[in-house]
Amino acid sequence: ATNLLNLAEESIWLGVYKEIEPDQYHSCIPDIVSEARLRNLANKFHTLQSTYDTYLSGSDIAEKDGNLPVMRGQITVIFHLLDTVETLVHYYERHTLKNWTKKLKEPINNKELLGIILGYFITYSDRYIGAARDLCRGILKSYAIQGEIEVPIPNYRGFHVRPSTLIAKIAIHYGSEVTMILGKASYDASLPLELFRANEELNRRKRDAVARYVMEHKLIVNDAGATYEAPLMKKILRVIFLDLLEKQKIMIYDNDFSFGDLAPYENETLAEFIKRGIALYLAMGKIDIVSGDTVRFQGDLRVLEDIRYLAENGYGEDKFGNNTVLPKNLSYLKR
Repeated sequence: ATNLLNLAEESIWLGVYKEIEPDQYHSCIPDIVSEARLRNLANKFHTLQSTYDTYLSGSDIAEKDGNLPVMRGQITVIFHLLDTVETLVHYYERHTLKNWTKKLKEPINNKELLGIILGYFITYSDRYIGAARDLCRGILKSYAIQGEIEVPIPNYRGFHVRPSTLIAKIAIHYGSEVTMILGKASYDASLPLELFRANEELNRRKRDAVARYVMEHKLIVNDAGATYEAPLMKKILRVIFLDLLEKQKIMIYDNDFSFGDLAPYENETLAEFIKRGIALYLAMGKIDIVSGDTVRFQGDLRVLEDIRYLAENGYGEDKFGNNTVLPKNLSYLKR
């Protein structure tokens, strides 16, 4: 069932018929729909059918779970649809592609042939794959083992678009319910917008971390309530800022830290000024706070293992938010 889900992800391009009008069917051959691409996909479904027949056909589990023979039947239908349309596309590419309006021997012409290829075989291949995808998700959910993992938050700006989208793709791929837990709040891991909400709590924790780092600094511990002239306050801020950077308590995304536009308020204490300055640069996106926070994910262990791999690989990005290569076992996320 998992392999079928992976094949379903590989087959997304079959949905091309939804995006074009029938009189434009010729425009997608061979750029999207091609003999080679169909042969490759058909062979994979044939291999999947053979794997089922070798390991599951006639087994006790197949006898007890009626969904498994249905899945096998869907695999077979998809294979034969793809196998047949491969032959038709071969004929079209080889003999008629250069002049798609040319009439063939009666009673069919190229437009009719394209209608059969895209309007029937590609359409129903896509629909059967969609039905098989839904069935497989139900099967996997019924056999899912529940678990929990704890992983670090993404280095770059928490759960922004890339990590949230990749996590949601993993959950959707398996069709399982997975929950992310941060503190007392829980979030549906299959919804990127849900994961975005976690940043509110993460940012609060970062502000708390800033306050903690500042109050523990040697220049502040015994002088937190003091007030000084603006130049000295800025100098102390710069020293503390560089210390935090050296101790890897903060990440910088902008090299301009002159603090020229930052001035202490009237009667503002040294500690208040330092915390406000760092919080301001955090809000402006010039820095990020390394808080060391983690989150927990609960649900299907297969999903959790892929989320763990994703976290171990930086959620698909480096510490500056640049895209990185994902491991092979997460290759389905690239589609």
